Amino acid sequence: MDHPSPKPPELSLPSAAVKEQLRREYRARRSLLPQAVLSTLSQALVLSLAHWLQAQQARQVLLFYPVQGEVDLRGLAALLPGVTFALPVLSTSGKGMTFAQWSPESPMVVNRYGIPEPRTDRGAVSVSMEPGSVILVPCLALDAYGTRLGYGGGFYDRFLAVHSSVLVMMGVLLSEFLHAGLPREVHDIPLQYAATELGVKLLTPP
Repeated sequence: MDHPSPKPPELSLPSAAVKEQLRREYRARRSLLPQAVLSTLSQALVLSLAHWLQAQQARQVLLFYPVQGEVDLRGLAALLPGVTFALPVLSTSGKGMTFAQWSPESPMVVNRYGIPEPRTDRGAVSVSMEPGSVILVPCLALDAYGTRLGYGGGFYDRFLAVHSSVLVMMGVLLSEFLHAGLPREVHDIPLQYAATELGVKLLTPP
């Protein structure tokens, strides 16, 4: 007899500490990955993802700039010249986030978290969230239900809470950081896909 798959654990009050512990563990694991290995796996992921995006006829893709051992997705721009790419731009105050058009030639500025973003004062144009736009979300870890372990700032949580109905939401990470079942809060919006160096996988919502 088949047994139902276990559901991801709901987050109880003390589990915020569990999530913070997981963040420390995954950051430490990721910091041990040699740069040459990360570069090779990033290239494999970019090639696989480019084929998927092309098959989906994606017209707008929301990227993230790689920092702290994240997968480098910038190579997608050369493989998909007809696609509009955009990177996050943080508000100068508060915790808002928008996206602005990006290309490898775009003027960049480093924000308060040390992450490069397009310079809106030098012509970078904010993009609207067109239906079917694909957002590639950085993850410290991701489980089969689409529950994401982020960095704790809540920028993507707030952004997805507003725009999830029109976006194709994909977590991006290396396969070794896929997790069996992450703590989940009621405000967490499950991601629909996982992209790793092994390919793109459809996730099962909780």
